Amino acid sequence: MLDYLESIPQTVYTLAVRLAFCFCMRIGELRALEWSDYDAENQKMHIWKQVVAVKKNGRKRSDELVYHTKSNCPEGERYVYVSDEATQVLKELREINGEKQFILNGINGAQFAISENGFNEHLREFCTAAGVKYYSSHKIRFYGCTELLDAGVPARTVQKIMGHKYASTTEHYDRSKKKDKVDEGIWNDVFGSGLRGSTR
Repeated sequence: MLDYLESIPQTVYTLAVRLAFCFCMRIGELRALEWSDYDAENQKMHIWKQVVAVKKNGRKRSDELVYHTKSNCPEGERYVYVSDEATQVLKELREINGEKQFILNGINGAQFAISENGFNEHLREFCTAAGVKYYSSHKIRFYGCTELLDAGVPARTVQKIMGHKYASTTEHYDRSKKKDKVDEGIWNDVFGSGLRGSTR
C-alpha cells in the first residue's frame, strides 16, 4: 500500500494516508494537527486536541476543533517521535499547503482540515488501486500498535504513544499472530532440565 502511494502523484490525501501510517493517532487527532504542534528541531509532534463532528440545534453536523483527545484524560495528551518518513511527508505537505493552520488542510481553499469521510473514501480508492483489502482509518491505528509491540517496544511505552488510559485498551489493539508463541529459550529457562529433582 505505501509503495503504491509513493509511486503516484502526491496530493493532500496520499500524504494524509502516508502520515497516518507514521503515527498511532486517531483520525480526529490527525486532522487536528497544526504546524504549531510540530517541533521539527526535536522531531516531536504534540498530540493534544482533535477535530470532532458536532450537531448543533438539530442541524447538520459540522467539524469543530476541541482541546482534548478522545479519552479526555491526561493520558491522551502526548508527544510522539517524528520519523524520517514522517519528516519527508510533512515537508511535502508544506509544499502543497504552505503555512495554513492545519497540516492536513482541505483542498480548494478550504479553511479547515480534510474530512474523516474524505480520508476514508480516498483510502478505499487507494486500497482498491493497490490491490489490498480496505480497512478504515482506525485500523491503521491497530496496525501501528501491533508493529510497535512486535518490534519489542515495551507495552507501557506503546500505551503512552497510543494515548490509552488503560493497558487493557492497548492490549485490545494488539493484533499480532506472535502473541500466542512462547520463545523456546524462555520455556527451557523456566521449565528446563533444572527442574529435575527439584522439590518445587
